[in-house]
Amino acid sequence: MCGTGGRLEARVAASLAVTLVSAALLQPSMVPAQPGSGQPPEAKTVHLKGRVLGPDGQPAPGAEVGVSYNGRPVAPLESIFTGKCSEAGEFGLAAEGLDWQPFCCVFARQGTDLMGATVVAKDDEGKRVEVRLQAAGYIHTSVVSPEGEPLPGMGTFIRAGSQWAALLQGPATNERGELQVGPLPAGLRLGLSVVSELQHLVPRDVWREQDITPQPGETYELAPLTLDCDGRSVEGVLEDAEGKPLPGAQVACYLPQWPVNSATADEQGRFKLTQLPVEGYDVWLIAADVARQLYVMSLVDPDTGEKVRLVLRPLTDAGGLLSGPDGQVLADIPVRVFPTLKARWGGVTAYTTWNTGWVPLPQPVKTAEDGSWQVSGLIVGGMYAVQPEVPEARLDFEAGLFEVDRDGKPTDCGLMMVQ
Repeated sequence: MCGTGGRLEARVAASLAVTLVSAALLQPSMVPAQPGSGQPPEAKTVHLKGRVLGPDGQPAPGAEVGVSYNGRPVAPLESIFTGKCSEAGEFGLAAEGLDWQPFCCVFARQGTDLMGATVVAKDDEGKRVEVRLQAAGYIHTSVVSPEGEPLPGMGTFIRAGSQWAALLQGPATNERGELQVGPLPAGLRLGLSVVSELQHLVPRDVWREQDITPQPGETYELAPLTLDCDGRSVEGVLEDAEGKPLPGAQVACYLPQWPVNSATADEQGRFKLTQLPVEGYDVWLIAADVARQLYVMSLVDPDTGEKVRLVLRPLTDAGGLLSGPDGQVLADIPVRVFPTLKARWGGVTAYTTWNTGWVPLPQPVKTAEDGSWQVSGLIVGGMYAVQPEVPEARLDFEAGLFEVDRDGKPTDCGLMMVQ
């Protein structure tokens, strides 16, 4: 059973941090922030003011209000209501860290039958917010196995508003594998997904394919979601460059799930990993023998049924040349190299940053007089991205991606031209 309904309190997809392997999913074409580029600015408190109106357009005295936005701990909708309206329907809300987010969602409710919500853009800060209450809506759906059997205890997330302004914790499926989500603000764009630690077990996310906008008083019937608790599996052996087994070495799937999908090699260096991502996801394994300081990262195909042989090697180097758009040499330019993976994620190509507690992040370097650069401390087979810090210029993100030589030889990234 892969139920998670009772273990959701503080886990957020964007903040998974684990000792063995950690990663953060980025949207396609987004460039990750530079590791070690400094701490984020201190969070500021944004004050939102407005009023809540009832279905008749009149003020709603005593209506409860709250605000939710990406970047705050994921919580159920019912727990975010922190304020109440005055007799005139007026309210004030304080939100710490909202200044970092482009959108937020202000929710209001009166009793259990009336709800409303309004998406507020960062550019609208300071403007009065108006929320109109109306009859609440609901979503009804279920989660089943590939054989059609109900799956109880499957936790969910709710995305709300345009640009998915808010991320909320949804209910878990009941003993019949069903979900009744709500009450929810009618007329608000909504999305439903299983929690991040189960997402890689969904062969086809039919929930994401539907535009969910319940109407007042409506129970929106959402297609059942199929989830394969078994996932895929892979067996193999961990060896050094001489073909000797590495008992006690560790191997893990890079996917940011919790608990981490990992295994320890036995006396013959053998390992087995289960509940790997289903079809539509690339499966990258990362292995380490920390005592011997040997490492490897590798893309594997569980569907072949063949045993995997991973050869672990010492950390290695990579280098290249950096020039301007006209071929001019760029000397004394800071260059950062950080772990970045380009992989299929639920059928969509995405960039994923990855890191481990085994080795430190590569240290930044500067280009030499001829524009050359070289970094050390890279895992063989791992993918990395180069990011030079050139004023008023940039390196195309795709052009900066490279894979480290699997034999442990220094990797030549060649000439890279900034634009």
